[in-house]
This record gives sequence, C-alpha cells and structure tokens, in this order.
Amino acid sequence: MISRRKALLAGAAGVVVVGGGGVALAIREKPEPAAPPSVDPQGKMLWRNWSGTQSAYPGLRSAPKSEVELAQALRTAPAPIRPVGAGHSFTALVPTSGTLMTLDQMAGIERWEGDEAVVWTGTRLGALGPALAAKGRAMPNLPDINKQSLGGAIGTGTHGTGTNLKALHGDITALRLATVSGEVLECDATHNAEIFHAARVSMGALGVITQVRLQTSANRRLHRHVWIEPLADTIARCEDRWAKHRNYEFYAVPFTDLAANITHDETDLPATPPAPSSDDAFLEALKQLRNLLGFSTPLRKAAAKALLGSTKPEEAVGEGW
Repeated sequence: MISRRKALLAGAAGVVVVGGGGVALAIREKPEPAAPPSVDPQGKMLWRNWSGTQSAYPGLRSAPKSEVELAQALRTAPAPIRPVGAGHSFTALVPTSGTLMTLDQMAGIERWEGDEAVVWTGTRLGALGPALAAKGRAMPNLPDINKQSLGGAIGTGTHGTGTNLKALHGDITALRLATVSGEVLECDATHNAEIFHAARVSMGALGVITQVRLQTSANRRLHRHVWIEPLADTIARCEDRWAKHRNYEFYAVPFTDLAANITHDETDLPATPPAPSSDDAFLEALKQLRNLLGFSTPLRKAAAKALLGSTKPEEAVGEGW
C-alpha cells in the first residue's frame, strides 16, 4: 500500500491516472526563477540570502577573528560595511557593493557569570543550544529555525512564541558594540544605557555587536504536538491555546482551508527518538499543487484536503533546544 506521504508527493507532482493495474503521472513542473550569476562581470562573487530574495556582489569580504581585527576593518574597509549572520532576513539589510562582514570566526561561549552566559555573537543558535545544555542551562525562548547567528537573531528582533516569553533580545543583560570609528563600547542597563537599549534591535545601524551577556533558564524537555485541522477551528480556539500552552503557533496552509498547529510544553516525560522532518516534503508538495492546480482553486482545495486532512498528529519529547 502506498504511504500517505508518497501519495501526497505523487499526487502533487502531476495528474494521477489509475487503471489497468497501473499508475501513471503526468508531470507539470513550474520552474523557479533563475538565480543571479555566481560571478559578476568584474569577477565579484555572489552573496545571496537564505530565501533567495536578496543578493549582492560585495567588493570585499571580511571575517575578523577578534575584536581588534573587527575594529581595524570598521575603520578601513570599503563602505558600506554590512554584517551578515546566516542571511536569514528577508529584507535588504545585507546587500552591499562595499564590505560584507561575517563574525563566524567569533563564536562560542566566552565565559559564565553565574547563570548568565557571555557569548560571541557569531555563534549559531543550533550550536549554542547544546553548549548551554552541557551546563544544564538553556535559552528561555527560541525561534523555530536555529540556523541564525546569535547577533543576527538579536539585531533583527527575532522571537519565538509564548505569551509569557520574551523575544531573544529581551534576555540580553549586557553587550559589547564595535562602532564605525573602531571603538568598542561596554553597554548594559546602567552603563551606556541608551545605547544598550537601542543597540539590542538596531539591525546593524549603530555598529557591530560582538558579544552579549545572556540570561539562561534551566534546561527542560519539551513535549511537541503537531496536528492539522480546519482553519476555522484553529481561529476559534487560538486565544485559548495561547493561554494554555508554553508555546503555541499555527500556519494557515494556503488554498486548503486547513491549518497546521504546533504546541510545546515543558514535561518530565522521557525523550523519544527524533522523527525525520517532513517539512521539506510538505512544502514541496504544496508547491507542486500550486504548479498543477493553480488554475482552479476548488480543485486545489479538494486535492489538498484529501491528501492532508487525515494526516496523523505528530508527538515527540526532546530537549528544548
């Protein structure tokens, strides 16, 4: 028997014709827009963000290994200088014909001050979680993608969900900011306080945040529950779910009248083996449904509901990070 996932992918990829003991697919693929050239006429290499919506050909790429090197680059590198983390932002914060600067070599936990971790901002969230957990600690809140750098996530106001949880910058109690003059400022709520409050979500406008002091919480396992239901039911119940769960979010699935719901709650239950992610397959199937049935919204809704409506809920228990 064909699995629901295979049926979803097959049905999304083309017209399924059943008869005579066989199944045939008529493929209709809509090509994605072409990427810009990898090298421009002057020989400059392409930079492109995570989603492919922003791109540039920087004249210089800088990867300082220390605050001393960073300060020197800020004083001398061709402008405009744009710090880049994982390139996750959808907006035009990074594209530059001047200097593209990465802090990937300024990463890791520098030291602990009680339960607060002093962390270099080039650290990726996916690496920071296990490093904090090694000391029994965790970030109080996280976004649902862990590829960002800590500096980029803070500087762009990245957040998770949860009525009683702060966005990431809300758990920063101090930071070091390298300005365009090459000066490195120590900032917290009492020292350079105005700069501290402005710099936490400054999108690179005030300089480059090199290091932060991060409040942490006890590391706890979380129970994850994912299910699909009619969008109307989700809208009717979302306020109650935000009040009930530590984290609750939902995605309205386009052209289906369905919604994918996700909750996370602290638990003492034992961890379960991680299941393989089906997110990419799910999104690919939706793209193919668009390609195939975009001409008819009713057909598209009917096909999506038939394939997705009876999907079994997902349950998992794991470390918060």
